[in-house]
Amino acid sequence: MSSLNFRRAVALVFAFFATCAFAQQSLVGVNYFGSAVRSTGVQISANYGSACPQKGVSAQIYSIGSTADYQGQCFLNAAWDTVLGTPTNSLSSTINQGYCHMRIPIDQLSPNQILLRLWKVTADCTKYAYEDNQTQASAYQDYLLSDFSAAEWYYPKTTNSLVTVSKPTYAFKLDRNGGAFYEFYNLRATLGGNSFFNNAIHPHSGEALQIALRTDTVFMTNPCGNQGFFNPTQTGNTCSHNGTTASGYNTGSGPTVTFVKCDGTLNNSCSSASSSIEIGEHAMRSFDYGANYPGPLNPGDVVKLSQVVTPSNNYVEVDLTVKNTGATTLTNAAIEIPTFYFKPDFRRYTVRRAGAIYQHDIPDKTGTASLTVSQLGIDEGASDFRHEDVSWISFENVRGYSNDVYTIAWFYKNNFRADVATFAGNYAYQILESAYFRSIKFNNNPRFNMRPSSEKVYTFKYVVFPYRYDEVISSPYGTMSVENVILNMKAAYEN
Repeated sequence: MSSLNFRRAVALVFAFFATCAFAQQSLVGVNYFGSAVRSTGVQISANYGSACPQKGVSAQIYSIGSTADYQGQCFLNAAWDTVLGTPTNSLSSTINQGYCHMRIPIDQLSPNQILLRLWKVTADCTKYAYEDNQTQASAYQDYLLSDFSAAEWYYPKTTNSLVTVSKPTYAFKLDRNGGAFYEFYNLRATLGGNSFFNNAIHPHSGEALQIALRTDTVFMTNPCGNQGFFNPTQTGNTCSHNGTTASGYNTGSGPTVTFVKCDGTLNNSCSSASSSIEIGEHAMRSFDYGANYPGPLNPGDVVKLSQVVTPSNNYVEVDLTVKNTGATTLTNAAIEIPTFYFKPDFRRYTVRRAGAIYQHDIPDKTGTASLTVSQLGIDEGASDFRHEDVSWISFENVRGYSNDVYTIAWFYKNNFRADVATFAGNYAYQILESAYFRSIKFNNNPRFNMRPSSEKVYTFKYVVFPYRYDEVISSPYGTMSVENVILNMKAAYEN
């Protein structure tokens, strides 16, 4: 396929970027270091050089047959930590790296059938060219790829352990080693009237749909992940520390579970399921470790998790059991139940709080400074941040898609509510956008005093719907809006 015909074929993909006319900036080109085609996607190495060292390259993947077929987008890691603003020395192996996943298996393609598009960035390093209304050929760099390999890398530490589920309205891939979701597709989504399936989860390592727990008390010396506090996650540890030396990124950082059942059958190597996935109890690894808290995994890693995932046609339910197997209470622990790292296109959200519907559009970032709580639509310092009554949130892709939307609901057993800490923000949800990797992070984030499992075991549920809160679906409770299904689930689970 000629370059001209290819550009015509994908013109529709970029139509949604042309939303307004304004003065366009000059562009900084991409330093492309190479890529490798893997069995599930493409490993890429590139940056914007010294002109924009803190901006991760935006990449898109297409398969080229009789027509050009968009496969996915990813953002490469920049050279600076997204939160602390310090060099990511402990994560040096991930700088300038990224991984784009394909919607179709690589083995269905032939060499030179994959096109990699790397987008240039504006001279002030704040916007990708398409965000500056520049979609002309000079705004990006295209490469035809032919290096096919069976090896895996990076976030695909999990690709050999992913369980695929596909239902009429959605599909996802879940890691057997820990239970985190790394890919989630709304199969109802369209762009320009055509099906356009988009992984909603940001591809940066460690970002997933998952649960996590943290104590926020910094106690680690020389922490390899620059946090320094206890932070067990379903995606595992970002680095390791043997007590004297910190390592870089661990490509095999996910925990090893005790057993996996797919559709009720014990199968620790299952790759697909239709009715249920059960992840056996296992110790959760902390995101960070230090000289005085070596790891991954040590006797201090006392949080254990088991999980049952039940997909139905219109939603997926995730039931979790969480234990503190230590001898003492984890005081003032925050549990993210769940956390969803969205791609940056999901900038509109809706909740019902204080009895009223509240909708907010998160503005596009214009620099590396963090968005304010007002821009994010929350007020972390005010009493109205204590949203005990909030039990669901909808996020929507605003880049010209139709029906690329998700509603997330969460539920607690009463034995958890009894231990929720009594201070401002005890029932809180948070929305953040990382400075450089551009993920929109949502987490429902209540705080509680987590008692030892000898005293109490905690159970939670969250549910993901590929629908808006007000869309009508069929369910065991009848045909009704998603919000009313949630109300019925809440009554059944919490009472």
